[in-house]
Amino acid sequence: MRTHSFKLIESTYSEIDAAEVLLTLVNDKIRFLSMKIFSTEEREGICPTHFQRRIEALRKEKELLHEILRERKEGKSEIKIDCKVSLRIKKAKKPSKTTRRGKIQTRKVLNKEA
Repeated sequence: MRTHSFKLIESTYSEIDAAEVLLTLVNDKIRFLSMKIFSTEEREGICPTHFQRRIEALRKEKELLHEILRERKEGKSEIKIDCKVSLRIKKAKKPSKTTRRGKIQTRKVLNKEA
């Protein structure tokens, strides 16, 4: 397994800039997961609940960030943000062909009956 890490954010910001940086990251992640849900639903006809749970958790964090940053509206505070990204790279498991074939075979059977 290969690992790698880097500092995505390591800076001090005003309240306004800190809010923009953090909320942009959270919103982008929510948007990414929403697109993954849509794509999976279109391709496979299933709704990945783990993505939905992650979106809900991020929305809660976003609300908490709003509350924390609202307390600092006076403009007298600086906010230090440290954000490290850690990667663990390993070989992917081979996708199960049985599941995919099972879905295709089921569709063919249904089409023949119609």
